[in-house]
Amino acid sequence: MEHGYHIGSFKKQIRNGLHDHRAVDCLSSLDKHLPIDCNLFDKNAIGKRIPGRNKETFCINAASTACKKPNSCNFDIFELRREFFPTNCTVIFEKVYFREELQPDCEEIFKFHETEMGYCFLANNLLDYKSIEEMPLRYSSLEKHRNLRLILRRSPIYGYELYVNSPEDLPFFNALSYSISHEPQVHAFNVEEIDNHEGVIDEPVSQRKCKFPSESSVEGFPYSFSTCMSIIRSKFEMELCNCSLFSPQNRNESIFCGMLDLQCLDNAKLASRVKDYVGQNMACLPSCVEQQISLVGSQLDKNSSYMNQENVVDIQIASPPTARYHRTVTQTKLDLIVGIGSVVGLFFGASLLNLLEIISYFIKTVKTMVFAQL
Repeated sequence: MEHGYHIGSFKKQIRNGLHDHRAVDCLSSLDKHLPIDCNLFDKNAIGKRIPGRNKETFCINAASTACKKPNSCNFDIFELRREFFPTNCTVIFEKVYFREELQPDCEEIFKFHETEMGYCFLANNLLDYKSIEEMPLRYSSLEKHRNLRLILRRSPIYGYELYVNSPEDLPFFNALSYSISHEPQVHAFNVEEIDNHEGVIDEPVSQRKCKFPSESSVEGFPYSFSTCMSIIRSKFEMELCNCSLFSPQNRNESIFCGMLDLQCLDNAKLASRVKDYVGQNMACLPSCVEQQISLVGSQLDKNSSYMNQENVVDIQIASPPTARYHRTVTQTKLDLIVGIGSVVGLFFGASLLNLLEIISYFIKTVKTMVFAQL
């Protein structure tokens, strides 16, 4: 089995956003507060996005640009997020260990992106690298330690969520995530890879039933199941609420939803609508390079030496990959030509040399006829 398996089968993303993109938590530690009456919004919609908090009022410290319309104060969530949340990994990560080795610079590993789930720091993602071989977090099956440990700084404003996906994927509304808290946690995974024969990409999509990252219809985004789902969800949001939370196709902020759009988005039940639509119409094909990542188990690290209330999470590969699936073309066009030639040769005694002789015979016959007439 070849070496060089990568933890980017295993993409790490830290969500750093305004609770599902749509609600603002109470920032009670800030000096200037602007009280907002929750009666302006649908309390149930806000309650789902601020669990365990006082739903009657919540506070924000916002610049004047936070409101799209001062009279209605339909808060520009994206402006608030830019003001409150960091976009540099050094503010987020206190320490990063890979294979039990301290990494000197988090910026060499984690790249900042805005995604459907908020601010994310991606590692080993095809959004930032042309191929898997260029990714920074790679390990061999001979490695003793196959883990990535993240120590994150705590904040009264935002929290973190961990997404573990295939390298071409991005976090999206239906993806599984893992909360990160001050209690050190260990998540163990197994990874199964798919290797594609070089002739697979030449086959039509309708035949192979999958798409390669290079076959994306959105500039700057490799094709993935998650990107396709985000595009469809954005279209539903525009049709039902005339705004969108995130669109890979259109990054114009004028179409983005504000705080007053919460009720419409919540009533639309978008998650179930999109899931049913994709399932009934096969609108989103899987990626041809998608890796199968399965959770072995999660547990608290009771032996952890971190006692300063840091947010600590350890991501491990439980065992070296022992299986790799191969997708091959059973019969190429060349195989078809060779097969036809073999059948013709078998039943008619014909070969390429015989065919050339026949052609030569007809050419000579035509020439003889032409010269005879002259």
